[in-house]
Amino acid sequence: MESFKSNKCPATHLLEAYITDRLSQQSYKQKITTHLNHCPQCSIAVQELSKFYQIFQDELNHCVSNSVFKLLNQLEHERINHLRILLRPLQPMNGHKSMNFQAELITPSTLNQQLTFDDIRLEKDEILLRAIQSRTTLETTLYLFAHNEKLYRNINFQLKSGGKKFCSDREGKINLGKFNLNLLNKEIITIAWENNQ
Repeated sequence: MESFKSNKCPATHLLEAYITDRLSQQSYKQKITTHLNHCPQCSIAVQELSKFYQIFQDELNHCVSNSVFKLLNQLEHERINHLRILLRPLQPMNGHKSMNFQAELITPSTLNQQLTFDDIRLEKDEILLRAIQSRTTLETTLYLFAHNEKLYRNINFQLKSGGKKFCSDREGKINLGKFNLNLLNKEIITIAWENNQ
């Protein structure tokens, strides 16, 4: 291991590997642990790197933030369509394992005069879909958000009764492939979370 000799501090990439448990050999882990017991400078670096990775992990477990979509619109507005679709529950949750939602495409005309797209307020059990679609290929990705994580994490998203099902990931992302988003307007969507973890 050229980047780490017993009389020198380990390289930053080795400290990162140590923190993220990616060191291939147990002997390297032991050498770094021993070194950290005697080197205040590396101990501080490890603490700072640990904080960074903790923040990074926390971010990975959250929905994409509103500011990311704003930035995406600014940078890619000529290549993508960014649409919002509100899903309103047709019944209260009340312990159900799946629910039907009415989809409503949000356009400037459906918003109150004083509200912008970024001011949309979700009621309990509503789901906001942000759809990012390539203007050239029509490849579409949905990003779901709800106040109740159960409604977007690892859910089954079904268009029409008996229609195609899509699964979201832990952050509420669903790849639809080529898709006509106008088909979702006023459509009934079934969200099921029986396998939700």
